[in-house]
Amino acid sequence: LGLGGLPPPAAWAEESLERRLSGIRLDKLPSGFIAPWGPSDIWYPAWMEGRWHVRATLTNYSAPLGLRYVSNGGSDLKMAKRTLREQRRRLGVPVEYSLRYVRSKRGNVVEDRLTNLPARINAYANRTVVKRAEYADVPGSSLEENEKRGDGPEDPLLTTSIYVKGGVQKIFVTGFQTEAKPSSGDSGINAGDIFRASASTRTLFAAP
Repeated sequence: LGLGGLPPPAAWAEESLERRLSGIRLDKLPSGFIAPWGPSDIWYPAWMEGRWHVRATLTNYSAPLGLRYVSNGGSDLKMAKRTLREQRRRLGVPVEYSLRYVRSKRGNVVEDRLTNLPARINAYANRTVVKRAEYADVPGSSLEENEKRGDGPEDPLLTTSIYVKGGVQKIFVTGFQTEAKPSSGDSGINAGDIFRASASTRTLFAAP
């Protein structure tokens, strides 16, 4: 088990990511602090290095805590209702895009967020909406701190600024958890080739 942040509570530690990712009731991952003595980012297995073609299908979208917590809704309930309708119209509709994972200077395989975040956003918008993307320095994940740890100047940071027509989205990774498990032996997948990751993110949007 790889962990970003403080040691998890007992109940959280007992819950495997397999169960967490297939459940419909979730507790938020601990966020706001990623321990400097642990992994500085989600480190993926070596076999994930390279470019991947993804076909994703949304199977459920709900707002168990109410409309004010709907993505992009905030305190504007009209926008929240529209967002909820738009997301539910996407149920069962496959979306395709490419993702890229790179090897850092320290030899860890990490997500290329400058490629992946625009790819996801453009794919789900069904058009090109991202003008550019760049990494942003934040305490605990900056270019200077990366280089002190032995990473290179081009290696990914945890915070990304996404520039779109309507303004700027700043996406923070605030915590993460990973899990690698052997397969059951009857799936045709080699032992150790099952990898799961979950991350807490926070998004801020600033209009021009």
